[in-house]
Amino acid sequence: MLDVIESDRRIDNSRAIGGRLPSRQVFVQSDQPTAPDIGLGDVLHQVKRDLLAKEVQTSPTYSYQWMADQAGHIGLGLLIVLCTWWARQFADPGQWSWIPIVGAFLGSLCAQIGQLIDSIAVKVGISSAALSDLPVWIGFAIAVVSISLLELYDYWQASKKLETLFDATRDRTDLRQNVGAAIGYVSFGAVVAVLALLSFPPLLMVPFVLLTAFFPWLLRRLPDWLRQKTLLRQIALLILSPLLLARADHWLRQKMRFQQAGLPFLFRLPEFKLDGFSREDAQQIDDFIRTSGDASPKHIAIIGEIETGKTMLAVGIGTEASFSKKKVRYLTFSKLTQIAHLRKEPDPPRNLVFWPWQESQILVIDDVVSGLLHSKVDSPEQLQEQLQSDLGDALQSIRRRYTVWCLGAEVSNKWIEALREGSGIDKRDLIIIKLQKHPHKPDRVFGRMHRYGV
Repeated sequence: MLDVIESDRRIDNSRAIGGRLPSRQVFVQSDQPTAPDIGLGDVLHQVKRDLLAKEVQTSPTYSYQWMADQAGHIGLGLLIVLCTWWARQFADPGQWSWIPIVGAFLGSLCAQIGQLIDSIAVKVGISSAALSDLPVWIGFAIAVVSISLLELYDYWQASKKLETLFDATRDRTDLRQNVGAAIGYVSFGAVVAVLALLSFPPLLMVPFVLLTAFFPWLLRRLPDWLRQKTLLRQIALLILSPLLLARADHWLRQKMRFQQAGLPFLFRLPEFKLDGFSREDAQQIDDFIRTSGDASPKHIAIIGEIETGKTMLAVGIGTEASFSKKKVRYLTFSKLTQIAHLRKEPDPPRNLVFWPWQESQILVIDDVVSGLLHSKVDSPEQLQEQLQSDLGDALQSIRRRYTVWCLGAEVSNKWIEALREGSGIDKRDLIIIKLQKHPHKPDRVFGRMHRYGV
């Protein structure tokens, strides 16, 4: 933690009320970068916050979005099986005549589905006793096969984007696990529907199967015939439930690592439309991400005018580092100057937690120079002065970790020199990325990378 070494009370009788300004505490940044440490208790606490919070009152988190996505997959599996079963039960077009406008269409559709199921039963040789269960199994097959094909197609499309210069983005493990999770959760929803519909009073069994899995004492209140059938389904559901949660811990930890970085959005490096980078240039960024927290700190300065993609590139580096299990923190320069000397950062929204920047392995500092017309910093000299006056002793802690600095200024060595002199970064540890608008491709950016002084 931070140790208070000085409490400086400045007296200015011409400005302060009573001849005294509010105190300002100065701290020595003695913290070292640490790896992300998200335990099972942290995951359960985040799940509790996400489940109890209202997204219209608090900021939705990536962990909440992931859980909502998987709940949607489960519901999709349930819905496909139920709709297939329902279509067979109401295959008579006359049963839909009471619905205006679309009744005739729904009746015709259900009749065609019923005829298809009957024809399949005849060809396969299914008995009339088992015919009522056939739509359930057909719905299960439709749910699993259709979602599997869709997810595999998405995997193929996403894999093509990974063929870039950056090694950090080439790992397809998360993509494969994402496909497996989607198929698994859809299959789980379909299995629940199958367990509920097979030769039972169908719509009653769905809540019974789910409720008795979590509240076993409800079994004692059911009739004997329903209790026996529900118990069998409950056993099957409890056997399958661990499969549902098998990968939830992995994904929730990944989403928490990302959301605790405070990055403004998720952006992958393959999406950055950049020309001019060589394989060696990309390798330096890969090394920057891979070795952060494990070697002597390196620093990247991204410089370019407005609309050259500085923030997107910086966030892309932060995103890839976060997905590589690094502790990342994103701050704007103005926010960093406000909190650099505080013992504790102001509390975020109640359902969010951010990594303390003093513990981060990679610190992304955006808008060091905003590039706006009436910017507070409009010259290299002012930048150097502001770094030293506003950050002061905090610069020592900043230099201990890997950093990414975004400067919205004309591409000039004077700005880089001012950043280096003001921050105290060793020139041997500074990597410079210069971004310019592509002269012939409006949707792309031309970038050059080199070491300081090269």
